[in-house]
Amino acid sequence: MTPHSQLAEIAGRSYRGPQSGRVALDVRVDFVPHGDEIVVTMPGTHPADPLDWARDLFALPVWIAGLGLVHAGFGQGALAAWAYIDAQMRRDALATYTMHSLGGAMGVGVAALHALHRPQQPFRLVTFAAPRIGFGWPWLRARLGAALEAVQYVRAGDLVPHVPTRPYLHGAPPTRIGVSAGNPILDHQIARYAADCRALGR
Repeated sequence: MTPHSQLAEIAGRSYRGPQSGRVALDVRVDFVPHGDEIVVTMPGTHPADPLDWARDLFALPVWIAGLGLVHAGFGQGALAAWAYIDAQMRRDALATYTMHSLGGAMGVGVAALHALHRPQQPFRLVTFAAPRIGFGWPWLRARLGAALEAVQYVRAGDLVPHVPTRPYLHGAPPTRIGVSAGNPILDHQIARYAADCRALGR
């Protein structure tokens, strides 16, 4: 399986594009064949894209079948992404979902929908700096119990994984890494997550 440091690098490259497809106007999805895996990635918030910011801020909890109560923007983005992924992705390979920031929050939802709709296809979830998506009850953690691994990395000093505040929840218990640079923008960078994973031999 692809090491987490390499997954972070793939997630970083997804910002540069081009992506394999776009759904719901702002959700960009990319498939990256990598050995015996299909790595699925979605970039995080583009600073100049108001639709991304609107998705981040649309934080009311809504009920989405298969996900339970979730952050509306992240959950609806995950649902749109999953419809595209399910139609396009092979069923005969390990699926690895790896994303950063906004992409990571939606990736949690996508991985949970994979567990529901493709129970025979193994999958992994590895996110970096993902905000919380679940609301009030660990529906997503139960669904992600089917994953070969479900890891959500949170760097010291990175504020993004701590929003929205509770009762919102991560899809998997956060794995804390790194030493804060004293600057939340630097601490949020995907390159820092990749470097931390390399330093840990992951």
